[in-house]
This record gives sequence, structure tokens and C-alpha cells, in this order.
Amino acid sequence: MLEKELASIKREAAELEARLASGDLTPAELQTFSKRHAACNEILETADELKNAQSSAEEARQMISGEDRELSELAEAELPALESKISDLQKKLQLLVIPPDPDDNKNIYLELRAGAGGEESALFAGELMRMYTHFAQNMGFKTEVRDVSSSGLKGIKSAVIYISGRNVYSWFRYEGGVHRVQRVPETEASGLGEFTLHGTHLCPLGIYLFQDLLLPLLREFVLREERYWEEQ
Repeated sequence: MLEKELASIKREAAELEARLASGDLTPAELQTFSKRHAACNEILETADELKNAQSSAEEARQMISGEDRELSELAEAELPALESKISDLQKKLQLLVIPPDPDDNKNIYLELRAGAGGEESALFAGELMRMYTHFAQNMGFKTEVRDVSSSGLKGIKSAVIYISGRNVYSWFRYEGGVHRVQRVPETEASGLGEFTLHGTHLCPLGIYLFQDLLLPLLREFVLREERYWEEQ
């Protein structure tokens, strides 16, 4: 199935290259075709890199089963890294061949609001605000706090962050919804578990979406906290 998609993308890249070379394009068409041509090239380059890694891994397996002991040991040491690279490239390629969403390149307004849980919910909202901000900055995006309503103990009641950069919306598109955490409250010394809720409203330019999928980092954090309390 993937081979057919790659063949189709290869033909599309050739057609786009011909259109771009024609010189008979409006500025808007030039921008659109150039972006798609770059995306097609990234897919094809990833496919080539995957093919080379698979060939290298096959050669390493043959060396391992060969009579030359020194080469066999070298190949055996190299094979795990090649297999890991192949797995990563396969995942990357599967994501790249998914047709792009026209909204992926849009910048966003990320609104956070503390929900049920009082001051503890405000603390959680503040932590999420810092997490999203650090994530965006690590991705090379620009962040700007447009509005914030603070509470005590480094918490926030609400905040609006403007995030801009390449493919920002594609990274944050599933962040809208209610986020939940169970943990030892920062506001209590008793050590009792407490549930808090937090709402996220994601507004890309001209678009309103509400979803409930968390970033992998946040999902792992919540699941780890839930497992902790289940074991108590």
C-alpha cells in the first residue's frame, strides 16, 4: 500500500517541479506549489533513507552469519542501531504520507482555564501553562502571553497564549478539552489525593476545535499519578 502512495507522490513531485519551472504562476500559486513540492521531497528523501537503512541492516545480518569473526562482532554491535533507525523512519514515513490538513500551518491562541478544584486546580493550570510554553519554545515556536489572571501559590485562573511558527496548529490541534490530574495537593499537608480539572480552548486563526487528546508527556504524567494512587 505504501509503495503505491510513494509512486503517486513521486509523480506529483515531478508535476510540481514542472509547474514551478514554467514560470507562469501567480505569487499565491508559487507559494502553494513550493510548499507541497518541499513536502513531497521530504517524503521521498525519508523513503530513500529508509531503504538505505534496510539494505545496511540486511548486510549486517549477512556479516553476522559469516565466517569472519571480527566483522561478525562489528555487525552485531551495529545492527540494533540500524533496526532502531528503521523503526523510527517507518513511523516518520507513515506520518508524512498522511494528506496534510490545510490548517496545519496556522498560528494559534491557546486559552487555559482552571476548573473544579479551587486553588489546586489553579496550580495545575499554571503548571500546564508552563509546560505548553516550554514545549512551544523547545519546538522553536514563538510564544506571547496575551492575557493572564493569576491566583496565589503560582497558580492561574485563566490565560491566553499566542503561539506562532511553522506547523504550530498540527502540534496542538488535539489539546482542547478537559484535562484531569490526581495527586497529593500542593495546598494540603495531609497527603490526601485530590482530583482537579482544567479546560483548554484552542483557537487557530478563524477555527474553533474542542478535543480531549493530551500530549504524550501530559498523558504519561496523568497515568503515572493514577497508578500511584491505585497502589496506595
